Amino acid sequence: MNIKKLYYLISIIIVITLFSLRAISDSNLNQEAGSNGSAELGIPTCTSCNSNSEPTCSGSQSPLCSVDQNIPTCQLIGNLCNVTCPITNFAGSNSPFCSTKYFFIDGPGAGIQIYSSNENPIAISFSTNSISLANGSIKEPDQGCAGPESHFNGDILNFSDSDPDGCGWGHVTIFKKLPDRLNLLSDIITTTKHASYNIQAFVAGDYGAALIRVDSVSNSMNTLKNLIAKSKDIKPKNKKIILRLIKAILKQMQIAKLNISSLVNVQGELTQSDLLNRDSAITALSKANDSEIEILKIILKFDVIQ
Repeated sequence: MNIKKLYYLISIIIVITLFSLRAISDSNLNQEAGSNGSAELGIPTCTSCNSNSEPTCSGSQSPLCSVDQNIPTCQLIGNLCNVTCPITNFAGSNSPFCSTKYFFIDGPGAGIQIYSSNENPIAISFSTNSISLANGSIKEPDQGCAGPESHFNGDILNFSDSDPDGCGWGHVTIFKKLPDRLNLLSDIITTTKHASYNIQAFVAGDYGAALIRVDSVSNSMNTLKNLIAKSKDIKPKNKKIILRLIKAILKQMQIAKLNISSLVNVQGELTQSDLLNRDSAITALSKANDSEIEILKIILKFDVIQ
C-alpha cells in the first residue's frame, strides 16, 4: 500500500515537472521568435496611437499592424512595412496604410507633400499622389546632392525634374502631421503650382481649372493671413514680413485671375493677345509662388515638423 502511494506521488511529480518544463520552453521560443522576427523587419515599435491613427514609434521591434474592421488602428510612418500589413487605405485621400509621408523643405518643390507607395518607402508614384501627381523616388544624400536630408528626383504636377543628377525637387523630411498653418501653406503652394500647370498643360490648357485654383489660393491666403495675425509665437518683425508677402501674393492672384478669365471662353488657337495674357498669368503665378516660399522659410523657423 505504501509502495503504491509512493508510486502515484512520484508519477504526479513527474507530470507536473514535464508540464512546467514545456511551458518554460514555449515561452522562451515565443520571445526568441518575436525578437528575431521583428529585428529582421527593422520596424519600430508602435508604442501608442493618437486620434489620427498615427503612432509614436521607437525601438527596433514591432508588433503586427493591427486592424479594426477595415481601418488600421496604427499607421507606421517612415519605416518599411511589415509583410503582414494589409494593403488597404484610410478613408480620405492620400493617406495610404504604411505609407511614408515626405515634406519638401527647400528647392523647387519646397512646401509640397508627397507619399510613398505601400510596399516601398522610397518609391513615389501617381497611385498615392493624386494631388501633387508626383512620380519618382527618394534618394539618399550623395555627391550630386549633399545631406543630411534625402532628396527627391522625378516629376511633380507633370513638370520634369530640373536637376535629375542633383537635388532634383529639393530635400525632404519625413513627417506624421504638419502644424495647421504649415499644412495650409503647403496646400496653397501646391495649388498655385497646379494652377500654373493647368495653364501650360498640352496645347489648349485647362483655364477653367486654373481659375478655380486661383480663387482657392486667394481664399486660403486670407485664412492664412488671419492665422498669422493671431499667432503669438511669431515675432512682430517676421509677422510684418509675412503679412506684406501675403498682400503681394493676393495682388498677383488678381492679375492671374484677370488674364486667365480672358482665356476661358477662347475657341481654337490662341491669338497673339491671348498668348500675352497666358504668359502674364504664368508670370503672376510664378511671382506668387516665390513669395509663398519666402513665407515658408519664415514659418519653418517657428513650426516644428514631427
